[in-house]
Formats: sequence, C-alpha cells, structure tokens
Amino acid sequence: MLIVVVAAAAAAALPSDGCGAGIVADRNDPCFPKLTCFNCATEIHFDCGRPWHPETKSCKRAAVLERRNQRKALSREHRRYGRLGVRQ
Repeated sequence: MLIVVVAAAAAAALPSDGCGAGIVADRNDPCFPKLTCFNCATEIHFDCGRPWHPETKSCKRAAVLERRNQRKALSREHRRYGRLGVRQ
C-alpha cells in the first residue's frame, strides 16, 4: 500500500522553508515509518510528522524530550548572554 504524504503538511519537521516536495510512504518498505524527503533529504516520522526519532519508540516521548532539550538550550543561552551582560 502506497501513501502519499505532502511535505507541506509536515512543514514543522522540514528544515528547509518551502520544500513542498511530496513524500511517498510504502508500509512494506523496511525503513517505514521513517520517511525521507527526496528533495531536501530530511527524515521524518510517518506517525507524528516530527523529525525522525530512532532513539525513542514513542512519538509522545520524543516530543517530551524535544521540548526538554529546547528548554535546556534556552537556559544555556540565557546563562551565557546573562554573564556577558554582567561583564559589561
């Protein structure tokens, strides 16, 4: 069974703005549910449309880890720029 996924529907997962390429998903493909955009080579997860997350089986768990990593990055950036502001 072939399924056509429009990349614009998963735009949050695509790094290049306006990619717009279609992705063909084949449930019989050994890589399924990992989908790779033929245009920009971005790997996304079929079920959630987020970046491919091989380290976690659950899409919910991957979303939680992604939010946690974003918060950590913002915290590091805040500390770094906060120290620069103190030095001035």
